[in-house]
Amino acid sequence: MRRLGYVVKTQAFVAAGCLLMLMSARPVTVQQVTPQFRARLDLIQVDVSVIDKDHQPVRGLTADDFTVLESGTKQTIEAFVPIDLPEEPPRAPGWMRDVAPDVIANTGVDEDRLIVIVLDDYSEDVAHDSWAQRSVKQIGHGIVDRLGPRDLAAVVHTVASRSNQEFTHDHERLSAAIDRFNPSAVLPEFAALSVLERVCEVLGSVPQRRKVMVWVSSGATPPGSNIGSLISLAQRFNVNVYPIDPTGIRVGTTAQPSANNPLSATQAGSASDPIRVPTLADDVARTNNIDRLNNLRSNMFFLANMTGGHFFQLNEFTKSLNQVFRETGSFYLLGYVSSGTQLDDKYRPLEVRVNRKGATVHARTGTMPDLPPAKRQAPVALPAPTLEALAGLVPTRGVPLSITAVPFAVDASVKGAKAAVAITLGLPAPTEGTDDLDVLIKAFTFDGTLRETRTFKARVDSRAAAVGPNRQVQIVDRIELDPGRYQLRASATSAIRNASGSVYSDLDVPDFSVPLSMSGVALSDPGNTAVVSQAAEGRLPQTVSMTTRAFKGQAQGSVEIYQGAAARQLLPVAVAVSIRDDREAVVSKQVETIDPMKFEVSRRVNYRFDVPVTKLEPGEYLLTIDVKAGQASTKRDVRFSVTR
Repeated sequence: MRRLGYVVKTQAFVAAGCLLMLMSARPVTVQQVTPQFRARLDLIQVDVSVIDKDHQPVRGLTADDFTVLESGTKQTIEAFVPIDLPEEPPRAPGWMRDVAPDVIANTGVDEDRLIVIVLDDYSEDVAHDSWAQRSVKQIGHGIVDRLGPRDLAAVVHTVASRSNQEFTHDHERLSAAIDRFNPSAVLPEFAALSVLERVCEVLGSVPQRRKVMVWVSSGATPPGSNIGSLISLAQRFNVNVYPIDPTGIRVGTTAQPSANNPLSATQAGSASDPIRVPTLADDVARTNNIDRLNNLRSNMFFLANMTGGHFFQLNEFTKSLNQVFRETGSFYLLGYVSSGTQLDDKYRPLEVRVNRKGATVHARTGTMPDLPPAKRQAPVALPAPTLEALAGLVPTRGVPLSITAVPFAVDASVKGAKAAVAITLGLPAPTEGTDDLDVLIKAFTFDGTLRETRTFKARVDSRAAAVGPNRQVQIVDRIELDPGRYQLRASATSAIRNASGSVYSDLDVPDFSVPLSMSGVALSDPGNTAVVSQAAEGRLPQTVSMTTRAFKGQAQGSVEIYQGAAARQLLPVAVAVSIRDDREAVVSKQVETIDPMKFEVSRRVNYRFDVPVTKLEPGEYLLTIDVKAGQASTKRDVRFSVTR
């Protein structure tokens, strides 16, 4: 890969707006408005699902079929958009379903639904119920399995924020976040409401999308609390809440534990001075108290009903999940301007009716319009465009961007050493002349902690573009991170376009000091040109990955293989590079053994290989690199396609 240098200028920024910062930051609103709703800024949007008596969506309705009443007064529907998302058939097991692309772009796919799966991990009801614990994961995985290719989903744990998963299309990462669910009753019931409110606020930064929050919980909240604030936020930001109780149908009891019951108390000291210690039987009796259960069910039903969702409490959850996706997959967007003469932010009852016999409407039952301009707080000064592009819940698309990141070891012989990450951004080159770019890259942990920031200016010449219709140029930089899970957020502001774009990507940085490990896979077209920062020049892998995964003529790949500090002795390393087509057939395989002496100097070997593009038919392929040394093994998967 040919490289051109550019001047790097460092400047510090502070980013906000990520779902992973639920507990720490208020998002900057980045408007991303669909064409049908751009005419009126005071338009109030309502998502409406219409279900028939068999719980099937009613399609084909028009604006004339609906009546909207605000505070009992009929409103004029000024915008109407029917939306029917395609019902995707379940994808067969295999790499086409399970392996996510390693290149992420902010173009080509518009998200149909934003779905947040909230797992209540601090709840007495679930902590003492192994069946409910299995049900939480069953429900979570059931949601992931039903996601369409254009659904964007996230997983939030009410307390263990390090287990969260940011918004992604990657089903494997979502499933891994669900598997990290670990219930406890140490801080019972105190976290859920505040987290749910923050989720609504963050979702509110993205207008005019179908926003769904599935709350997997028994519904327990702090004593004396109410869900009114949560309902108000969900209504204001048009978030449909679907509570699902993983404990299922429980039989309530009015019996209270007895201090003399040997099954529910232990005694110490003298017979006349017993010391009673609460036991599991006491907890079960309290959590299943009939009055408490009725209150929980009532709250969850009320929350769902007021926000246009649905409350489910069944011992078998398949029907519940099917109904969630059925309702959220076929709906209507209604927009009206309030006829109320009093401009305030007071709650107003809302009712949506449909003139179809036997049809049931699911929509929020209230609205809270924004304050009039005279009463609004003074606007906060916006940050630089490049930073603002990072602040949204979903990426901005003013500049088409793609990103790939390759982690590799700085020094595998040192235990606990930081790793390096080669980050490549792809963007269209100017058709003529040069374009000056402001580039910003940030790395966050999944509890919202900012770990690394890189800012620089890049001058891109039209002659630096890759040959071909895409005319992409590659901008490469390097950061260093500790082993762990991160989200990368990158943005670029183009002088020629006078616009900004952003792209988000998840990243796992391995611990390269283990006995056997492997860097990320770099795939590149040898004829492609990259613009490499002065700070990264000379400190990158021998092959720098490019952001296209569609090849015509030739492609090269490389990985670095490490026998780290924890390896007791250096061993021969077997490397197998295989390629499978979309029918799971192996169409190419290369096998080689690396002499252990090659690891003696730096404990690393750069392994390079050619991808036999010209021998492959057009289509989708999976490249797999398997590495084994003694009992240790590791592998990497990369998707790519062949075009003609």
